[in-house]
Amino acid sequence: MSRPAVIVKKGPRSRSGSPWIFANEIRMDQAKALPPGTAVNVRGDDGRDIGTGIFNAKSLIAVRLLAPECGVALDADFFASRIGKALALRQRFYDKPFYRLVHGEGDHLPGLVIDRFDDTLTVQAGTAGMEMLLEPLLAGLEKLLSPRNVILRNDAPARNLEGLPLYVRTAKGEARRLELRSASSAALGVDRIGAGAGGGQQEETAGDGEVF
Repeated sequence: MSRPAVIVKKGPRSRSGSPWIFANEIRMDQAKALPPGTAVNVRGDDGRDIGTGIFNAKSLIAVRLLAPECGVALDADFFASRIGKALALRQRFYDKPFYRLVHGEGDHLPGLVIDRFDDTLTVQAGTAGMEMLLEPLLAGLEKLLSPRNVILRNDAPARNLEGLPLYVRTAKGEARRLELRSASSAALGVDRIGAGAGGGQQEETAGDGEVF
């Protein structure tokens, strides 16, 4: 796959398997012209492949690696496979589908957090790269889980560091308000995850324990 290359200077960090490469570790003479969130092939100055990543010259963490090989297609199949591995791990420990499905670097998807509430998913893209990859990401989720509702909860202030706007909107289905309860029926709290049709947040009320 043809894509821009980013060259990493000599140094032990870039060879250690870290998913982050900092701006001062990269030759920026040509890379700085790339748009934030560009998918890149990362190579050492000795020509050795380091991996496929997403690049943002405006961020201190300039590259976040998504795969240890260059030229990896970041398409729906990639996300379905990577999230599928995260799903299999959760299913080993949880009987019910209420958990953090993807937790960034811990699931080899830097900049991405996905929470699962049964048939509703909330997606947080925390980097310019993940923002640009939302289309194949959502297609991968559809292929893997076919959720009823998907909410893009991209209102974390940390997005400002990536030069990204803050917003909440519904990517699929409808906005819902959840009240989670423990096995003893004690309320654990309410998580407002919805967005109105016009893109603004809306608050809805329901009786105890309802999900809508």
